[in-house]
Amino acid sequence: MRVIILGANLVGIALAKLLSDEGHDVVMIDESRHAIAGVEGHMDIKCIVGRPSYPDVLELAEIPVADMIIAVTD
Repeated sequence: MRVIILGANLVGIALAKLLSDEGHDVVMIDESRHAIAGVEGHMDIKCIVGRPSYPDVLELAEIPVADMIIAVTD
């Protein structure tokens, strides 16, 4: 299953880890480079820096093929 998580806060990171560990294809989007840097390289997920509500950012995440979108932004 392909899951897009909007928000790299504690809840988003916990969800990404759980879903990634279960073998799901996870993409995380957050506008904070610092938050994304804390996740990138520690999990087998795709990370995108950008505003989660912007259409061009969602296109980078390949939203048309996503099975689920989880919004946990501040």
